[in-house]
Amino acid sequence: MAKHIDFVLLSHADQAHLGGYAYAHAKLGLTCPAIASIPVHDLGRLAARETVHDCRATRDFALYNTEDINAAFENITALRYSQPHNLGGKGKGITVTAFQAGHSLGGTIWKIKTSTDEIIYAVDYNHQMERHLGRTVLNAKELERPSLLITDAYNAQYNFLPSQEKRPLRDSAFFDNISATLFSGGNVLIPVTSTTRALELTFLLEDFWTKSVECSQKFPIIYFLSPQSSRIIHAAKRTLEWMGTGIAKLLTMQDRKVPFDFTYVKYIQNLSEIEQSSVPKVIFASSASLEPGSYSRRLFFEWCKGELNLVLLPDRGDPETLLRRVYDEWMAVPKLNEAVAVNLNFEVSFAQESHRVPLEGNELADYLRAETAKKDAAAAAAELARLAAMEENGSDDDDDDGVENNTMRKVNDGADGIGAFGNAYDIYVKDAYRGGGFFKQNQSYRMFPVSNARGWVDDYGEAVDPMMFVNEDTAAMEEATEELPQVQIEEMQDFQDTIPSKYIVASIDLQVQCKVIFIDFEGRSDGKSVKNILTQVAPRKLILVHGSEESTSDLERYCLENSALTNDVFAPHNNEWVNVSSASDVHDINGYELAYVSGYIKVHKGTQNEPDEMEVDSGNEQVESAASTLVPTLDILPLELSKSHKPVLVGDVKLSEFRKILVSKGFETEFVAGVLVVNRSIMIRKSREQYGKLVLEGSLSADYYACRKLLYAEHAVL
Repeated sequence: MAKHIDFVLLSHADQAHLGGYAYAHAKLGLTCPAIASIPVHDLGRLAARETVHDCRATRDFALYNTEDINAAFENITALRYSQPHNLGGKGKGITVTAFQAGHSLGGTIWKIKTSTDEIIYAVDYNHQMERHLGRTVLNAKELERPSLLITDAYNAQYNFLPSQEKRPLRDSAFFDNISATLFSGGNVLIPVTSTTRALELTFLLEDFWTKSVECSQKFPIIYFLSPQSSRIIHAAKRTLEWMGTGIAKLLTMQDRKVPFDFTYVKYIQNLSEIEQSSVPKVIFASSASLEPGSYSRRLFFEWCKGELNLVLLPDRGDPETLLRRVYDEWMAVPKLNEAVAVNLNFEVSFAQESHRVPLEGNELADYLRAETAKKDAAAAAAELARLAAMEENGSDDDDDDGVENNTMRKVNDGADGIGAFGNAYDIYVKDAYRGGGFFKQNQSYRMFPVSNARGWVDDYGEAVDPMMFVNEDTAAMEEATEELPQVQIEEMQDFQDTIPSKYIVASIDLQVQCKVIFIDFEGRSDGKSVKNILTQVAPRKLILVHGSEESTSDLERYCLENSALTNDVFAPHNNEWVNVSSASDVHDINGYELAYVSGYIKVHKGTQNEPDEMEVDSGNEQVESAASTLVPTLDILPLELSKSHKPVLVGDVKLSEFRKILVSKGFETEFVAGVLVVNRSIMIRKSREQYGKLVLEGSLSADYYACRKLLYAEHAVL
């Protein structure tokens, strides 16, 4: 099925929105073009690599690897917001444009435009302004009234908690619970999606730590734990122009502090980098739903037994995950104040919990011996292959090799500084100024080549080094945002994955006794806002995806009951296909768009407080008398009243012009008494009843139908 996909649009840089892309590209034959915003392209690659890391922590994961991820993301075309992109190949005539969705850095609403239709794909959008992101533009005028809107029903039945409805209330609950837990001696675990929502939360807590002298002095380190944390922060610094107005204001301040150049947040890639001290800690750990293999799950197993520890949930988690279970338990506890953490007390069991541990002792020694034996066997096979290849060479080649070996010698890189020059051999020459002994043998001396570097010159002169013109401020900014090189980070991660290890499967029983609180930092619009935005967008057709059956049914029912919204609402299930293509009945004739419309007139009358409706026919005298005060509107006929109509031909075709078309198609034509005769069997004449119309007469034959088809093609058929 993947081979038949024409193009792929990626909306957010997390596992939920692009998790299957690398696998489909590597294993399913997905070769079509893919399109994403620049941040989604950069951060999505890191999200895929993080998924591979977490999967390898629990099992021998071989569906795809780092090379497959790199190949898949090299196939992506990266766009900026509001940048139209014309598709090629099968997508010729289709234009896609990315718009801001909120929720995540580079999060995208896609507008797909054809000659007659506009399709909007909008999932996981946020109408609220955040610290590092702007709000969605879904309700902007340029996206109103599309032919089709594809959106999600995930939050259709969810509304913000009253105690956290406004952003200042959520921020206050976030800071108060973290600081209260730390000062009471407990640790704080915050499960996050590292490539999306972690940027908002780390930026938020860094800002609070900067203003809180007491917290910053007593707890100077906030950990951001993810296999790709360094590269995620580096990618965020490179895409500051994609962020909201709050980030732009920071760049214009006098101190010019680079956003995400953290002082207190320390990004680490492994649990071993956490300082082993008695000081309470705050750790942002991937992933958000406590999936198997993730760092957040391992820390939860360790800290959930401590009554002083806090698990702060910024997300409800995906259904049927461990985090959703914790969230449901928190919701079931009676609370006087939803902004204060409460202790939970429940048991959770895992029949088969798998994790990877490094090999030790005899197991490690056996593994190393086996690896050494494999390398020796491979080296021996390579040597045998080399000797076999040498034996195949002729005697002339052997003689040449002997002479060359007597006159040239390989240089050991790094010896006597030779490696710095990069030459592969020493050249020995005769010393003309030194006398020989009895056998007249002269001492040989090494000579090294002299490389005279020449600048590149073209027709316009010598190439210019741009670094000569970089001012001090630009150089200082680049130096301030300098991070660990990408290649070096990749090598570090690959090294961690190749540590000799084994997988252990065991059953785990946990008694959760820690404090838990849910503070909504999902970055999605709630149900009330979703319904208001849908009313503003007012699509002609609507498809609902990504929601439970209850929330999808609720949003579908709301749309059907709301007169301002369409009745064409589709809620497909998994593996169910929906045909949303619409054949256009609009025809362009000499610059005018024509269509055949049938319906009935609906007139509203009555006072402002007591409206009334009446349905009348267009010829009714009552409509004519009330035309000065009432505005009739045309509505769709009910299905039982709709009738088919005879086709109407619109257009004016001259006989002389139509004769040229027939001749170009190979027909024999002649005029006889003002009538065009075709192949001596078909007559085409002007209509006596309708001016400008042509009448086709003749016996039914292949020529007759061919002429009729050509004649219809010169008209608009309504």
